[in-house]
Amino acid sequence: PLILLVFSVFTGLAGWGLEGLAWANLAMAAGSCGLAAHYFGRFFSLRTCLGRMRQALPWRTMGRFSLPVMTTDSIYGVLSNLDVLMLGVLLKGEPSQVGAQVGIYALAKNIAGAMLKAPQSLDPIFCSIASELSARDQHRALGNRFSVISGWILTINLPICAAILLAGDALMQVLGQGQAVDFHTGLTVLSVLCIAMMACFATRASLASTSSIPCR
Repeated sequence: PLILLVFSVFTGLAGWGLEGLAWANLAMAAGSCGLAAHYFGRFFSLRTCLGRMRQALPWRTMGRFSLPVMTTDSIYGVLSNLDVLMLGVLLKGEPSQVGAQVGIYALAKNIAGAMLKAPQSLDPIFCSIASELSARDQHRALGNRFSVISGWILTINLPICAAILLAGDALMQVLGQGQAVDFHTGLTVLSVLCIAMMACFATRASLASTSSIPCR
């Protein structure tokens, strides 16, 4: 994200427009691959790993393990953007107007996506703990930790939600500057998305703290 931010600001100041943003995303992908290779090399030998591929490996076992993960990630990638794809198909009107409306919705969705950063940061830490507690059938302890994580997510997201709702109109006007579209609808969508995410996290925390059903 830092690489994307730096290149996006640079391309924006240079006036390169959407093409510059596309190059910024490409630079982010290249930088991410470079960082991944660097940190991987600090703990493992990349040359040894590649050399092992020449030997007999349990490809079928690794395939059975990896295929569900790959399938889940692919389905998640489609479902997480399904609403934007559906808007492009269902909206009627001139292509330029439809494109502008879809763009405003995608902009509102990306701004509201700031509320996902807290669970995205904490969930990977929680996954290993949840797996161990579930394997030991310590469901009450698992529920307690789930409640703590959800409480922290709510604590972090509440001021973010308030800031987005208060400054959402100005933020969308700045990010969508130069586009002749109605930002009132986008602000309404932004408010609904933020409130829905807060309701989702609040429900998750409430269920985790009150439910005595074993988490399986």
